[in-house]
Parts: sequence; structure tokens; C-alpha cells
Amino acid sequence: RLLERMAARAGVALSPAACWLLGRIAMDPATDPAELARRYTLDARLLGAGMAELRAQGLIANAPDAAGNGAPRHLLTPAGGAVLDRLVAAHRDALADLVAEWAPERHAELEALVARLSRDVGAEVPA
Repeated sequence: RLLERMAARAGVALSPAACWLLGRIAMDPATDPAELARRYTLDARLLGAGMAELRAQGLIANAPDAAGNGAPRHLLTPAGGAVLDRLVAAHRDALADLVAEWAPERHAELEALVARLSRDVGAEVPA
């Protein structure tokens, strides 16, 4: 639900799985949806559909395997980077709403935490 709300707030027409995968790919271009499905006990078809969604919208592209081991690699396209930036901004704004009465200039540690959490788009596992 968090990813659905974040996408809606950002004005992004992506499924929660696609939002999550976009963040994961940004962190690790060698992201393997099948491995993520095993690791997090998710439906592999859900993640496969999320990857297809990202490709269909031109948000990711296949990248050459720099290591030469044949592992698939994905890169965010400029459009994918822009969408991720919107998702991160929406996440940051939602977190800031939770602490609306705080003054960032007086609470640098809270400002740093909100900034770090807002970048963790790929950390929340889709339902």
C-alpha cells in the first residue's frame, strides 16, 4: 500500500512491483527478479510483470554485462531516472508530512534520516 500511495502521490502510473523494482535496479543493475522472488517469497509472475511494465514504459533497458558472466543487467533510462526521482520526492514529502511540526534547521539528524529513508524506494517489498 505504501508503494501504491507513493506512486499516486508522484503521479506515476506504475504497479507497486514496478515501483519497487525500479528502486532495486537503481541500487543494483544486476537485480534478478527471480532471485528477489525467492528471497522475499514473492510471486515471480508479479515481478516478471513489473519488469515487463518497466520495459514497456521505456524506464529500463538491458545493459551489456561488464563482468562477462552472462548475467542480465538492467539500467534506468533517463525517463526511468526521472520517474525514480519523482517517487523519491513523493516518499520524502510523505515522510515530511509525518513530522510536519519539526524544523529541519534545528534537527539535522532527523533531516538526514528523512533524506535517507526517502531514497529507499527499493527497500519496501511489494505486497
